[in-house]
Amino acid sequence: MLLSIAWPASGAINVERLDVQQPRSFGYQIGDRFERIIDLQLRKPLQLDPESLPAAGRLTVWLATAPPEVTQETTATSTLYHIRIVYQVVNIDAERTDIAVPHIDLRYTDGDETLKTLVPASRVNVSVLGNHRRGDLQPDEAPSLLPRRYSALLVYGAALAACLIALAYLYWGLPFSSASHPFGDAYRAIRTHRREAVGGERYHEVLQGIHSAFNRTAGKTVFAEKLDEFFTDHGQFEPMREPITDYFAYSRTVFFEDAASGEHAAYTVSDLEDLIRRCHDIERGLS
Repeated sequence: MLLSIAWPASGAINVERLDVQQPRSFGYQIGDRFERIIDLQLRKPLQLDPESLPAAGRLTVWLATAPPEVTQETTATSTLYHIRIVYQVVNIDAERTDIAVPHIDLRYTDGDETLKTLVPASRVNVSVLGNHRRGDLQPDEAPSLLPRRYSALLVYGAALAACLIALAYLYWGLPFSSASHPFGDAYRAIRTHRREAVGGERYHEVLQGIHSAFNRTAGKTVFAEKLDEFFTDHGQFEPMREPITDYFAYSRTVFFEDAASGEHAAYTVSDLEDLIRRCHDIERGLS
């Protein structure tokens, strides 16, 4: 999963590029390794503070990290840091399979002032190795034939199931569909957070998921100050210009300013769900 987020910091465009390749979110067991790749491009004379990278060793109850690998390329005006962080699953719990990969605050400095930019958190699913004993299996037995009236019920049931699948595709999309519905993916993710309070790591994940939907739709990073380009390229979203613009301004406040003062009205999870649902309707041609 590729997530690209970069905004101006402290009134100047210091971060020219921030590309984050998050790990696959499923299919891990204890001992498995996965990696997060970060490309951070900073304007000179800014330099990355290596102390802001995760230290090697135990990171959380569930994860450990190897020493981060950092290479860099320089141009006349900037420095590109290529960062590779390898994580290993070191603990699991049969009742908790969804574990967090913590966010990283990357610090950078010009020698006088220190700034930071956020690498968003992620989550991965881990599973316990099964213990299947052959002796638990029952011998094969041929199924009995269904009476004629039950055969008719099966036909009607199959027809009903086909109708439900068609409706599901129309309103939510299907996981095996080849159609690209970034806002549909974000809408389904938000619905899982609808009962959670505003604030905390989960709320940041919701905001990042919405930005990822805009980036996937545009095929590039969508910046707040370049929303006019997004609406020009994707005119079907023009009726949503005002709420989308307001959301980008709010999101910037959450990640790069002190929103704890309460000067900015917070979006509830329900507000975000309504915004992304309307975008999903547009991408399906329903509005």
